Amino acid sequence: MLRTNLATRPFYNERLVQWILGLAAVLVLLFTAFNVSEYLRLSGRQGGLEADAARDEAAAQSLAAKAADARHRIDPKGLQRISAQALEANGIIDARTFSWTALFDDIEATLPPTVMLTSITPKIGEDGATISFVVVGKTVEAIDTFIEKLEATGRFKGVQAATEVVNEDGSYETLLNARYTAPSAAPAATPAAAPATPAGPGRQGAR
Repeated sequence: MLRTNLATRPFYNERLVQWILGLAAVLVLLFTAFNVSEYLRLSGRQGGLEADAARDEAAAQSLAAKAADARHRIDPKGLQRISAQALEANGIIDARTFSWTALFDDIEATLPPTVMLTSITPKIGEDGATISFVVVGKTVEAIDTFIEKLEATGRFKGVQAATEVVNEDGSYETLLNARYTAPSAAPAATPAAAPATPAGPGRQGAR
């Protein structure tokens, strides 16, 4: 005959349950601590990036302000004056290397007797010079002859009469414009030594 005490309670392993619950609590705490540390790390990184962005933006604004201030400090008239002075200095340098002697020699060689040069104004550049000169001639034909002789030298190009005025005495005052290229300086030729001629018998006897 089976005898069972139905009033007794079933057996439970309470220690195992407590260990499982404790392990779960530890895992929860570890996961929470990891999340908190990651949040703090990412928050600090975001704060650093925001600080870098703010610093870069401030630097850009500072540079923009300095550029605007520099633009305001530039005097357009002063800049034009400096540019004009530089051009004038370059013109002086070019003028010092220009052959004035060759120019006046060419004009003197081609100027007819009935034409007189009254003024000359050159504008010198790297590729030559633009010459403006005023001549007074007794006739138009004399001035035309002067123009033809200038062009015949090959150093005056595009000689044109810009203006022409008839003076009270009937002479013609004309403003001429032309491009002029000075001749290149050629080295002077060394004269060859004349061969010695032996004196003949007749020259030795001559006194």
